[in-house]
Amino acid sequence: MTGETASYSATIAAALDEDFVLRRFVPKVKGVALHLKGRLPDSVEVEDLIQAGMMALLRVMRAGGEFPSFDRRAWRIAANAMIDEVRSTAMPSSAIGRRVHAAAVAMRKAEARLGRKPSDAEMASELGLTLERYHRLLLDAALIRLVPLDESAETSIDADDPIRKIERERVLAQLVEAAGELPERERLVLSLYYERELNMDEVGAVLMMDKSTVCRLHGRALLALRARMLSLEPAQGMLADVIGD
Repeated sequence: MTGETASYSATIAAALDEDFVLRRFVPKVKGVALHLKGRLPDSVEVEDLIQAGMMALLRVMRAGGEFPSFDRRAWRIAANAMIDEVRSTAMPSSAIGRRVHAAAVAMRKAEARLGRKPSDAEMASELGLTLERYHRLLLDAALIRLVPLDESAETSIDADDPIRKIERERVLAQLVEAAGELPERERLVLSLYYERELNMDEVGAVLMMDKSTVCRLHGRALLALRARMLSLEPAQGMLADVIGD
């Protein structure tokens, strides 16, 4: 066998091996995509998530990585690729960010005036919206991160700036405290969604609620936390970092 023939045969064998592994992982990657779909905007297509996850695994394999089974590492690689795909194609617009910020300011003012948390109807009136449009705004609130907590966003914080670190720790401590003051149902939704990593359908099944109710509770909780953070000067800078000008 010539060197050229051997090289060609090796290439074919590698391609067949990749194809075998990837075909075996398709159901697993689809499962990851379906799980994440419940946590993402309705505009996101499951097929796009599956493709992003499969391509990420393929890139790792071609770089010398091996996956004897679909373990936690493979799951995380696929999931991270899917999240990156969504961030690049379905990030909320700056207009949505401004509307959510305005709603948080309005909620803060309403709380100060009423001496309690305003109802959805009172918030809709405060913003000059119908109740239906306010409920849609609550869904938008869930699309915008409160503070940059993920690894990629960490790069926006100067690692050599101790004051910035202290401010961020203070904001996060206040955020945890504020979350503890939310109504029980909203606290449960946040706990199941962020700590247990359930999607909205799964949260609804646990709490015996329909998905739309869970989504509104989620958005209402995040808007309340955002309103609380407006009282902290460092937090205002972090919010600006996330939602843009």
